[in-house]
Amino acid sequence: TMQAIIKKRPSRNINVQNFWLYIFGMLFNLVAICVQDFDAVMNKGFFHGYSFITLLMILNHALRVALLYQW
Repeated sequence: TMQAIIKKRPSRNINVQNFWLYIFGMLFNLVAICVQDFDAVMNKGFFHGYSFITLLMILNHALRVALLYQW
């Protein structure tokens, strides 16, 4: 898997390894969305069906991660 390939280099910082794992995951999921749900996303939007609370939780998590990596 991609994780095994990246983790073979223990000399790299764990944050750099995680960064590349997240990038790979985002690209993989973007391709999956385009292949499977492209029409639904284009017609209704990416966040269609999410409740307001769910959107707040997503925003909260994104802000916490952004603030954590600033320190």
